[in-house]
Amino acid sequence: MMSEGCLTFPYLFLNIKRPRKIQVQYEDDDGKEITRDFDGLFARIFLHEYDHTLGLTFVEKVSKLKFDMAKKKAEKFYKRALKYAEIQKSRQA
Repeated sequence: MMSEGCLTFPYLFLNIKRPRKIQVQYEDDDGKEITRDFDGLFARIFLHEYDHTLGLTFVEKVSKLKFDMAKKKAEKFYKRALKYAEIQKSRQA
């Protein structure tokens, strides 16, 4: 399991279980069938983006309780980031 985020949900990170290695088959623009192996972070990224093509987001892969806890943590982080930005802005003025 590894922490995963998404631009759709800024500051939100969830532990998502995904395979470490995958093999995918697809057709290129010329219709030629291609097989590729992905490992580690590249496999995770591929599966994350593939989920998007199926209309899924990573929040659907965890329980409501885990999502709610992560959402609260994200909100706290966001508030801290805003406060930090305000401090930096006031120092530049």
